[in-house]
Amino acid sequence: MDLKKAIGQLTVTNQESADVSGNYFNEVFVKEGHWNIDSVVNHTEDINVEITKKKVRSMLYAIKTDKSPGPDRIHPLFLHNTAQEVAGPITLIFKKSLAEGILPHDWKRANISPIYKKGARNEAGNYRPVSLTSVICKILEAMIKDSMLQFLEDRSG
Repeated sequence: MDLKKAIGQLTVTNQESADVSGNYFNEVFVKEGHWNIDSVVNHTEDINVEITKKKVRSMLYAIKTDKSPGPDRIHPLFLHNTAQEVAGPITLIFKKSLAEGILPHDWKRANISPIYKKGARNEAGNYRPVSLTSVICKILEAMIKDSMLQFLEDRSG
């Protein structure tokens, strides 16, 4: 896709178009700060994030297999078809990640694609970014979300 550069000329290469999109998205979106884990007060002791092989396997079977893989290039169809075999190792990774408070590097990355919204197709502002993230990380996120919701429901009299 040819996009207008800041100087008004159209991009010629895919790299130039990617740079224009990336620069635009970088300007208009909020940058998250870095967490200093030592300064965060731990209020999560009461939230029980239950990670079991059975739960992980169930979530792997429930994956939408027609979706694209994230930066780790692990396809949802592979995870679905091998759920029985990979549920154990994934459960161990989830438990270790929660215990240490560390996510694998690829789980923090995203492949971002500009998707056309409306208006002139050569204006970077007429595209919205769509992020493809790790499917495995989404499963862990869903398990944490379910635990947090249960925690809140239990305490909301």
